[in-house]
This record gives sequence, C-alpha cells and structure tokens, in this order.
Amino acid sequence: MAAAPASTRASAAPTPSRRGSAPAPAHQPSLRLAGRPRRTRRWLAALGLAAFLGLSGVVGLSAAAAQLAFAQTELEAEVAALESRVDALEGEVAELGAPERIEAVATEELGMQRVEEPRFVEADPAEAVPVSSAVDEAVGDVP
Repeated sequence: MAAAPASTRASAAPTPSRRGSAPAPAHQPSLRLAGRPRRTRRWLAALGLAAFLGLSGVVGLSAAAAQLAFAQTELEAEVAALESRVDALEGEVAELGAPERIEAVATEELGMQRVEEPRFVEADPAEAVPVSSAVDEAVGDVP
C-alpha cells in the first residue's frame, strides 16, 4: 500500500460534526467495553438447565419404555405357553369324556356289564322316604 499524501495527514484533525456544538472537554473519562448483562447469563443458565432436564426426562422415559417392552415380550411368551397348555388339557378332557373310553373303563376296570334291555324303576312320590331317614337306616348307628 502506498503512503497517504501529506495533505491528507494534516487534515486528520478532529472537527466538530455539528455547527454550534460545544468543544470537547479537555479531560475525557476513561471508557471501557461493557460486558454482557448478568440477565443474559442467567437466562442462558436457565435455558441450559431446562435442556438438561428435558434430555434427562427423555432418556428416562426411553429406558422405562424399553423395560416395559421387555416385560411385555415375556408376558406374551407366558400367555402363548398357557394357551397351548389349555389346548392340551381341553384335548385330554375330550378324550377322557368320550363314550367309548367310559365304556372301556366301566367294563375292564370296574367289572360292569353292558345290558341289552335296560330296566327302569318307577317310584311313587307318595311312598318317598326322606333322605335323612333313608341314610340313617342304611348306615345304622355308627359308633
């Protein structure tokens, strides 16, 4: 860069910007750059705290959701196992209640015989005996 001409250097003296303004004081106070107001620092601290708490809340909720999902998976597996057990027991009940099986147990294990002509006994309601007295007669005096 080239040096400025001498005529420009001489005219660099301060001149008042407005006509009729007061001349500058002989002694100028020392000036310094003011820092940010404390209010801004407090605002930033509060904002940082709020962001931290919000992030902590999100992380906590995510962890709780993961635990609940794991528990749900375990419960679904348990439900599936119990449903298969119920199906197996229902099949067993159907098998045990089949008329063919009941007949086989009655004849083979209990010694019952199949009757070709069933006989029925009709009771006259007027001759009915109360249940308690019939039991007493059948059992007798039990010591």
